[in-house]
Amino acid sequence: MLTRPALSTRRLRAYLDRFVQAYDYDGHLRRDPLHLVLPYEDPADREVAGFLAACLAYGIVKRVVHSVKDVLGRLGPRPAEALRSFDFDDKRFKGFLHRMTGEVELRALCTAMGGVLRRHGSLEGLFAEGHDGPTVRAGLEHLVETVRPDAMSFIGKKRVDWHRRRIKFLLPSPKDGGACKRMNLWLRWMIRRTRPDRGAWTAARPSELVIPLDTHIIRLSRFMGFTARATPDWKMAEEITSVLRRLDPEDPMKYDFALCHLGISGDCRHERDATVCAPCPIEKACRL
Repeated sequence: MLTRPALSTRRLRAYLDRFVQAYDYDGHLRRDPLHLVLPYEDPADREVAGFLAACLAYGIVKRVVHSVKDVLGRLGPRPAEALRSFDFDDKRFKGFLHRMTGEVELRALCTAMGGVLRRHGSLEGLFAEGHDGPTVRAGLEHLVETVRPDAMSFIGKKRVDWHRRRIKFLLPSPKDGGACKRMNLWLRWMIRRTRPDRGAWTAARPSELVIPLDTHIIRLSRFMGFTARATPDWKMAEEITSVLRRLDPEDPMKYDFALCHLGISGDCRHERDATVCAPCPIEKACRL
């Protein structure tokens, strides 16, 4: 299904490397939930804050940032410590709602995460237990398929099924076939150590990451000939990642933030527009 990129690998690498090196990360971070995760100095707090932020990273970016800030504010300055003693009956998320994620789902998720922290020491510990390269897939599957049923178990039989469906949405697994965009986004935050990320994990290498596949990455990847697949699933994410891995085998996700925010900012349209495309920094790599 892979189409031929608009440029040779050597030229594409040089072109995109210049693009990411000159990118205004600081200017765009304020529109990304990552900026709420970076200030946590303790890696334990950073992975917990990042996980919750990534789970809620769906919908309009402005609303995502507002909801993540709300959740982290309610947990206080030490979110990992707060979750280790968190109980499903905790009332601190009363009234919370982010699109289809309400306080019930959030309480169930936080209770399950607290259990992981007590049993494994960290989310990384649970991930590492299942991680078996060459990509993060196995570790992610193991983590999700541990946390998800635990979270669902707190719902109870008396509650309606939509709470369970909403938890499954929050915690997608590669086994389900989907792209797992938000989970891969969180892993990028945790594993990469160079801007804009500030990871501290050692359980996996940046070379093993899979791209967080959102609408902006899909559109740009098709424009640049990285994929011709119609369905935005795990296979598409792997295919796009394979192209980026040829450009930088050690750190293929260094291109993700800049490419994604090119779409978020509105600087990339769905069709060719001379006024927008001509000054575009990746115009020569685009088939349009």
